[in-house]
Amino acid sequence: MMTVLFWIALVLATFLFLLAFVGVLGVLTMMAFYLAGLVVLVLDIWAIVEILRSRDEGVKKAIWILMIFFLPVLGLALWYFLGRKKS
Repeated sequence: MMTVLFWIALVLATFLFLLAFVGVLGVLTMMAFYLAGLVVLVLDIWAIVEILRSRDEGVKKAIWILMIFFLPVLGLALWYFLGRKKS
C-alpha cells in the first residue's frame, strides 16, 4: 500500500515541478512549488518514522535520518531504493 502511495506522490511531485519549470507564471507556479514541497515533506516524515521503527542499529538510523534531513528529495529516494527493508 505504501509503495503505491509513494509512486503516486513521486509522480505528483514531479508533475508539479515540471509544471513550474515549463513557464507557467504567477500564482500557479507558487502553488505548484508549495504542493510539491508539501508532498516531499510528508514523504520525508513517513520515511523517518519508518526508519525509527526499523530494527537497524542506531548509527545506521542516524545516518539515514540525517541524509533525509539535509537532502530531502535525494535522501528519500536513496533510502527508498537502497536502505528500506522490503516486506
